Amino acid sequence: MSDSNIIHVDFHGDSLECAQRDGRIWVAVRRVCDALGVSVQPQLTKLRDKPWATITMIVTVAEDGKPRETACIDLDSLPMWLATLNPRKVSDEVRGKIELYQRECAKVLRDHFLGTPTLAPVGLSEVLTIVANTSQCVANLTATVNEYVADGRVRQATVDTKLDGLATEQQSTTKRLALVESKIDAISPKRRGFSRESQRRFRGVIRDTYSGKCPCCLQADVLSKSTVAEFDHFNGNPGDNRAANGWLICRECHDEKRSSQAAMRGHFDSFQARLARHPGSQLTLFESK
Repeated sequence: MSDSNIIHVDFHGDSLECAQRDGRIWVAVRRVCDALGVSVQPQLTKLRDKPWATITMIVTVAEDGKPRETACIDLDSLPMWLATLNPRKVSDEVRGKIELYQRECAKVLRDHFLGTPTLAPVGLSEVLTIVANTSQCVANLTATVNEYVADGRVRQATVDTKLDGLATEQQSTTKRLALVESKIDAISPKRRGFSRESQRRFRGVIRDTYSGKCPCCLQADVLSKSTVAEFDHFNGNPGDNRAANGWLICRECHDEKRSSQAAMRGHFDSFQARLARHPGSQLTLFESK
């Protein structure tokens, strides 16, 4: 596009070179693909098959002064296009920005269709009241059991009646205890994950044996500040913080593991084998369990 027929539009801090026609703003697909480091034709094929994407051909004046027909996408369709890109296939320079943008898109869609989630404030006094009520229930249960033990001549009808009462109180106590646990979780600090030593070992193995790449997909640079990476608990138990249960993988692999954990087993076992052989990777007595 030449300077005579283009406008510049700010898009999340980046300046987009766009054409204006029929009251709409159009972005050259090739310019976006070049900036992302992806091939143009596969993206065009995908976009033309999507009901939300509006593609048109616009004749623009190139730098050599000659008119050329260029495939352009409506600016309104651009956010959805970026939200459906595979971050693994874009260039390293923009991968972090694409991942951040896609997370923001997910939140916007959630808020639009489901509303913004809110957490009711939890006071410590409320938690203590629940604990006190639960303690009273437990005391009542204990007193009733002691009565049974002390009086062996209680009539069967009385026993049955009190057993029914015990069952009711037990159900109430179970519900109260569950509520107490949820309230305590809400006001407690976040649990401690893998120890710093384990995290250091994970990074060392990835740096020295994976060239900084994700040990699962072997593409994302998980040691780069521009890449979102996760210290993942492979067995799915966030309380199992042994080094033998962890690795450092990119956000996309972490999200995919929920549905394809078995397929990633080989990658995880390979990482653990390298961890065991890596210098300085011996287990310490202070490793988080």
